[in-house]
Amino acid sequence: MPEQLPEPEDFHPEDRDLAVKERAERLRVAVKGAGGNAQVAIRAQINLGTLNNYIAGRDMKASAMIALAKACGVSLDWLATGEGPEKPNEIPTITSAQSFGDQDLVPVRYYGVRASAGFGTLCDTEAAKDVILIPRSVLGAAFGVHGNNIVSMHATGDSMTPTISSGDGLFIDTTPSDKLFGIYVLSVYGTVLVKRLSVRAGGTLLITSDNPIYPPEEVPLDSIRWGQADEDHPTAIIGRVIVRFHSMP
Repeated sequence: MPEQLPEPEDFHPEDRDLAVKERAERLRVAVKGAGGNAQVAIRAQINLGTLNNYIAGRDMKASAMIALAKACGVSLDWLATGEGPEKPNEIPTITSAQSFGDQDLVPVRYYGVRASAGFGTLCDTEAAKDVILIPRSVLGAAFGVHGNNIVSMHATGDSMTPTISSGDGLFIDTTPSDKLFGIYVLSVYGTVLVKRLSVRAGGTLLITSDNPIYPPEEVPLDSIRWGQADEDHPTAIIGRVIVRFHSMP
């Protein structure tokens, strides 16, 4: 029989039980904010019953914790220990109440279309309405790397509430990438949508809304492309949302 390692002198089973209980509560909060148990289970590719058990207080495996943190859009460190920010990768938000003074302004193409309204293709130069000037600090490091690929438009509808509200301005990095996880603007059969994307192990892309009343959709990765849609690729990714502009009432 293998010899058991002694527990550390300061180890107390009740401390571990409390940590598991607190972690389960953080998971409950994160799952609720990410659209509910069913949607998170789909994103994390975890059985719904198993997820329910974790929320009820069953200890999580490391692999499950990583998958759930990613599916909920929360920090793994926060979910595991409660330390650090809950959502370090949440979209930065600026408001109309903020003042930027005489900061360095940079040009960003603005498209006079609204995500969720059909318009054809973003790449059509006729779709461009104007060029707006935005403080460089608002776009952060993304402008320094992909400045020429950043565009702007407005969102409409409630499918991404509470993360994005109808009327919010969106700054979008249109640089193609094979890392599809986060909030993106895409064109589906000519209709522009704002959705949360995540790649699944089976070679499909999960398209979800943060508003739980909208059901998720799963499409084959080989039916998707960046830029303009075509007959073989009815879904086209326009870009990743990097900043949200929220107009104060």
